[in-house]
Amino acid sequence: MCKKYFLIFILFSIILPSCFNVKSASTRSANNLFETFFVGEEGTQYFIKPLSFVNANKEKLYIDFTFRYKNKVDGFASAKMTIESEKPIKEIKKILISNTKKNSSLNEIEFMFIKREKNRFHSRFNAITEIKNLEELFSSNSWFLEVELEEKVVKFQPQKKTKKSISKLDQSIFIVF
Repeated sequence: MCKKYFLIFILFSIILPSCFNVKSASTRSANNLFETFFVGEEGTQYFIKPLSFVNANKEKLYIDFTFRYKNKVDGFASAKMTIESEKPIKEIKKILISNTKKNSSLNEIEFMFIKREKNRFHSRFNAITEIKNLEELFSSNSWFLEVELEEKVVKFQPQKKTKKSISKLDQSIFIVF
């Protein structure tokens, strides 16, 4: 009798935890620089994790991209940016991403929120760009971002790690387009 309960206990110990160990159907690739999600009829959704940039005042800008792809390059990508600075930023007039081959403006820039961490503000924005622009931008890792604020234009350059990441992303994602 005791043996029977012990076997039932072991069986439930194996089966029950597996019922709660459900993971999303995502795939992490290229040194965890991006994730992919299968979205059925709409193809594959790509999430490119934040790339970091810095300006002369040591302010930082992080940008990530989300888009869907199936068979052809069309549609739009969402670009979410966080600017880490000494002052809060509530409005961006224009964002230009450039490399040696392409200049691309981000469109429909929307303020999301501001949070304060220690003595810095993190201002978050959302914008869109065409996927074909991303494909051309990722073909060269010499990116520069210009952010036009109310009172000035701030220029950001990629950190060394970001340049390597852009090259890896081009070879992992955009080469198949």
